[in-house]
Amino acid sequence: MKSKIAFLVAVAVILVAFAAYGQQTCEEQCSTVCAIASQEMCDNCIEACTPPPRGVSPVGPRRQPGVNYVLDKTIGLTVLNYKNPQFPGWFNIGREISELGFGSAQFWITEPPYCMGHWELPYPSNMFITDDPGCEMENIFTHGGLNQIFLKPSSPSWTIVEAGCPILDTTPQAFMVYRLYEMAWWRDITVVFTRWEQDWFPEGCPNGTQHEDPATQEARLEWLIQYESRQQQQFETARKAMMQRYPHAKLTVLRSMTVNHFPGYNVDEDHPTVAEAIGRMVEDPDLYEPDLIGISYWKRRMDPIPALDWVESVTRYPRTRMFMVEFGARTKEQPMRYEEYIPLFWEWGIRTVLIWVYQDTWTDKYGVTPSSIETLLNLMGDNK
Repeated sequence: MKSKIAFLVAVAVILVAFAAYGQQTCEEQCSTVCAIASQEMCDNCIEACTPPPRGVSPVGPRRQPGVNYVLDKTIGLTVLNYKNPQFPGWFNIGREISELGFGSAQFWITEPPYCMGHWELPYPSNMFITDDPGCEMENIFTHGGLNQIFLKPSSPSWTIVEAGCPILDTTPQAFMVYRLYEMAWWRDITVVFTRWEQDWFPEGCPNGTQHEDPATQEARLEWLIQYESRQQQQFETARKAMMQRYPHAKLTVLRSMTVNHFPGYNVDEDHPTVAEAIGRMVEDPDLYEPDLIGISYWKRRMDPIPALDWVESVTRYPRTRMFMVEFGARTKEQPMRYEEYIPLFWEWGIRTVLIWVYQDTWTDKYGVTPSSIETLLNLMGDNK
């Protein structure tokens, strides 16, 4: 009799469990399966919960299985070598930033890093080559004290505004993914490829210099969409291949696009925007949208929250997949603006805020002062 009662109780427990299981989300169901079933069944469940393959229109940006898209909630500093013959080298600057107490840094590179593979290019490059016997950027990836490294290579928007309007990108990012995994698969770091302010690209060449092909803002934006989609597809293919080659890798490699025009600043019916372009990429199952969205809020004095809300609504990206790729102010305004804006960014959902700029070799007006460094470190301390 007792055994019969025990059997009925067990059946009742199983029925209750299955009823609860049916009300769980897919991820919760997989947690249950993984706790009681084989590893193969667990893996099959997780695979079934992954986003649909391309060809099915998603609600938001896609997720590649096994990729962590969430950045640290922190502050980083941007570095560039702009007409500075005494530049001490990328590794030395990176080490200096980490010794100050920052774990994130952005390196603005206007030419490809030869040390990451020595590929052939039609012109010389000295941005990454100094008197160091080894490769500086390789040292940053493998031996530096940074856990988030942002690389800003040349991009079509940069060449339009700064370099006389050729449409080009000489940095083979997919190839760099292979090299990064080969160099640093074992390091628990995140490397993000960023872009300079891409909303300038549809504006076309300044003052009609050189060519304006594609000829209209709409055509230029369409060109940018197709171009970025191809870059992202190649990037994801390389990342997937290297994740399979290094199944125990701790390295995370991501790619972003940058939005720098918002309502109240160059957004109207005559100005197609990159945020709207990203929204179209999300909607089109044949296009590949970026992993992250970088927001450039350099020198802005308007309330940032409406701008961030607008980007979120247009792109349908979760807030955790956005970051502040450029935020800065003139030297005398820095501590006040940092204290006012950075907590607002964090509260809204932005996690990483990259400051423009650590050392200003460009205009001497935006370099981060010692008092500003102290303010930033205090903000990060309060955030812990």
